[in-house]
Amino acid sequence: MNNKAELYKLTMTYGLYLGLAISLIALIFHSFGYVELPNSNSGIVSTTVIIFSMLYFGRKYQQTYFASSQITYGQAFKFIALLIVFSSIIYTFFLYIYYNTLAPNAIDLYLEQIQQAFLELTEYDEEKTKSLMELYENSMSAGVLAFSMGFQHIISGLFIDLIISFFIKSPLNLRSK
Repeated sequence: MNNKAELYKLTMTYGLYLGLAISLIALIFHSFGYVELPNSNSGIVSTTVIIFSMLYFGRKYQQTYFASSQITYGQAFKFIALLIVFSSIIYTFFLYIYYNTLAPNAIDLYLEQIQQAFLELTEYDEEKTKSLMELYENSMSAGVLAFSMGFQHIISGLFIDLIISFFIKSPLNLRSK
């Protein structure tokens, strides 16, 4: 594929599909009473969907545009990285709406998780924890939480991309002739 516009169009389309899929997973879990937060129950399902989507869309990209030649690791990595960035944009936009409409209590739940984690650490007494929690409470909003989860989606996606790109780079037919 020589055309960058075509690469961006393809990754935007696939990123839209992936972003909508993980947003739908969050909605399904929300309907069962789970709030979408960092380290939530839907994270395992979302990560599984992300990994299989990377493999599926990456192989589809390889078969479509590199059927007669070998895709390089860099080309595969770039494709998956763009896919993750575009899906993260969709997911972050969804989370902003989600935290403002469906789960306005999510910020309070997240702050409770943080407070509990600080209290479990032996180096933080209640006074230090209280001062840290005041700082978090003053800076936390739906936008900040959505952005941080979207950023987490990008970072974890890029780590997974390092491995997935190797499998996309490998030839489709592994049998010897």
